[in-house]
Amino acid sequence: MRILVIAGTVLNRLSRNKLLIVTVLVAFLIIGLMSSSLVMVRVATEAGQMKEAQQEAAEIFFFVTLLMGWFANLVALVIGVNVTRQEIRDGTIFSVLAKPVAR
Repeated sequence: MRILVIAGTVLNRLSRNKLLIVTVLVAFLIIGLMSSSLVMVRVATEAGQMKEAQQEAAEIFFFVTLLMGWFANLVALVIGVNVTRQEIRDGTIFSVLAKPVAR
């Protein structure tokens, strides 16, 4: 139960983080722009160029999934850095240290 309270507090703090919001919006924008090229694949399919359209669709799918992985890592890095920095500043680094370390 304590972990859920800590997670809720961290999530509430992150929802006010402008850098995280901008990073997520840019990630969705770029992924959406890359996915919009699938419309061109559909047009090529309707024009009778099925083999080329299938090859293009496979390349686009690979590139979009690669891009999604990169942005997922970027967002995770931004979240991790911000949470750790804020909790070190506040002196409540419970999410990183589950148990106190003996000296």
